Amino acid sequence: MSPHNSQAKEGLARAEIGMTAYRTFELANENLEKRNYTIAISQYREILKQFPNYRGAQNNLNTAWAKRNEENPNKIPSILFGTWEHVTPARQEILIQGYYRKESRSEYYTIPGESGRRTRDVWYDVWVPPVYSNSPEIRLTIQISANMINVYNGTTRLNEITSQNFYYAGNTIEFLNGQVLQIQLTNNQIIYIGLVFIKK
Repeated sequence: MSPHNSQAKEGLARAEIGMTAYRTFELANENLEKRNYTIAISQYREILKQFPNYRGAQNNLNTAWAKRNEENPNKIPSILFGTWEHVTPARQEILIQGYYRKESRSEYYTIPGESGRRTRDVWYDVWVPPVYSNSPEIRLTIQISANMINVYNGTTRLNEITSQNFYYAGNTIEFLNGQVLQIQLTNNQIIYIGLVFIKK
């Protein structure tokens, strides 16, 4: 590519994402060249949070991710293999407490010795029952093997993540989309999207 074309491309990228983000992009590219893949991935993600459609950052993130997995093939240990489960029991919550409210109605009455009927308002209490919210049971499972991680809601598969799209780093499994599965083997649990999963 000629210097002129390179400068034009750089200028276009700066205009697209701004100087600060472009500087982060340059730093990420330097880290990619130096094989500091984890840092580069973090920097590309920082840019993509602000500019999710910036292809340069997405393409280079994918490159850094693939190179890290290729050069550092950290395999998930077999102790993590199997099914992990999170259950939130079904529950019923009161949204609005029951209460009494005052209502009135008109009724007729007569006065002895006088002709005709008269009306008056009579007040009385009416019970308004509570309003409930019913939440069904939530049963999420994560199945981990050497080459695949599957996430289920009941029997519906939500995610199928192949080994090219996750990275084991000791106490975490990081996914290409940026989500992290935290491993706490001392408590025999893993944490994903803020929920605790126990091995079955």
